[in-house]
Amino acid sequence: MYGTVRRILACVVAVLCATGPAFARQGGNGIEQEFLVRGDAKTRASIVAGLEERGFPTELIEIYPSFSIALFRFMPELTEDQLEAAIAALAELTPDGLEFGSEVNSELTIDRGGGQTGSLWVTGLGESDFENQYGLTLTRSDFCAQRATGSGVKIAIVDSGLVPNAPRAAGFSLDYGYTFVNGGGKGGVPVDAGDGIDNNGNSAADEGVGHGTFIASLLGLTAPGARHLHIKVLNDEGECEMSDLLAALEACIAEDVHVVNLSIVPLGTTTILKGAFTTLRQNGTIVVVSAGNSLNNPFGTNEGDLVLVGATSDTDAVWTASSAGEWVDIMAPGVTQFDDSGAPLPGRAIVGVIGVNPGGTAKFAAASGTSFAAAFISGAAACFRAANPSWPDDAPYSAGEVSPYQIGTLFHDALEASAVEIPKSPRKRIDAAPLVAGFDPVPRCPGDIVRATSGEGPEFRVNGLDLAEMLVRFGTVLTDPRRIERANLAPSKPKGSTPEVIDGSDLAALLASWGFNPPKPCP
Repeated sequence: MYGTVRRILACVVAVLCATGPAFARQGGNGIEQEFLVRGDAKTRASIVAGLEERGFPTELIEIYPSFSIALFRFMPELTEDQLEAAIAALAELTPDGLEFGSEVNSELTIDRGGGQTGSLWVTGLGESDFENQYGLTLTRSDFCAQRATGSGVKIAIVDSGLVPNAPRAAGFSLDYGYTFVNGGGKGGVPVDAGDGIDNNGNSAADEGVGHGTFIASLLGLTAPGARHLHIKVLNDEGECEMSDLLAALEACIAEDVHVVNLSIVPLGTTTILKGAFTTLRQNGTIVVVSAGNSLNNPFGTNEGDLVLVGATSDTDAVWTASSAGEWVDIMAPGVTQFDDSGAPLPGRAIVGVIGVNPGGTAKFAAASGTSFAAAFISGAAACFRAANPSWPDDAPYSAGEVSPYQIGTLFHDALEASAVEIPKSPRKRIDAAPLVAGFDPVPRCPGDIVRATSGEGPEFRVNGLDLAEMLVRFGTVLTDPRRIERANLAPSKPKGSTPEVIDGSDLAALLASWGFNPPKPCP
């Protein structure tokens, strides 16, 4: 009856024992002492009581109410043999069913590809390589970015945070974010910095630093009008716990983000997140996830709640280190080719920003990974969402109207319909252009509400056209925060209070940007 749950728990324990200690909250001998339970309060209480009856008392650490998941710790700390028995008891006490589940609080990490350790980054490329990288033209993301820029879309980058002042990345960030590394919550933009110590013993220090910044720079190329909400879950080694990710996904619900980019993967298969991903989809969010390099779906069945992304090369070949099973939804560029000396080949590299040089210029690097392939899909999702700003419709939904849950389905369907066949593979690669080709062009930056026609000067400029559009909408009450209203330039009400109104604060924000002709990319 409980065989599936028991096998999952056993696999995760085996992985944890093999990888050794990585987090401060782990117990003696590197054995994880925390576990997650999915189910209603009554079910969770019953499981905890059953564990205590068997000699394994626990304490509650955190509840993730949006997902009916709670985090517990065995107290006192268990030995390896005791933990094995406790995990077996947990499996026996957990009911079957999609609404129930239990797992140890396992580890997730950045996609290192093919067992790679050490630094992800190879330097030697510059601004031109970044602007003209093959991923943009191969996927026609450059057309997508110009046609529907992602204006009005909020993308949550659940990753390592942001290297301060990094050119081509920091300018897209909202002025706040979240941190869930060793606790935390909402605050300023989370800083991505290392301590210079090899904390996980893999012969490299701070190899995760720059990962979130690299993703942000790719999103800036593929959806230059979107804004980034950085949610830091990864430490400087590029690792986190499942509970950190759950806290981040709770923040995504609270923020009503349109797109989530999740370029991290669990070390083993997990099913505890399924309900969380379904909840995000029900809230109208498109969740894009790197598929990693596993032979199996690391997130279990996704049934449309996720867009799982594998990686291809500049020759449209599936990367040998990428997942490419039938559970992978779409492929995207994520491979860098190198010359005999190990230098990245211009025109055949995935290039992003990982920091700032001493003179203040962007520090560019090349890399390979499904992490970066996912960014191309997230950028396309932001443009697709910007091209459909009126979604979701008001409940109840009539035939032909779009509910929040359907937004993910519509994006899946659009991806499949426009995707390109990959030679010698049953998988398909994204073609971003058809996702937005049938829609009117949209503006690029906050304040630029209306994209100017060819007779109005520069396409992207805050001018009289934008003022007229603002005045038409003045006094409009915004009842659904998931819709995109580009005239809402200065949100004035906290979530859960009186609905937003397009008012004087928005007019003031527009006038403050009057005459602004955004450079490329939009800052």
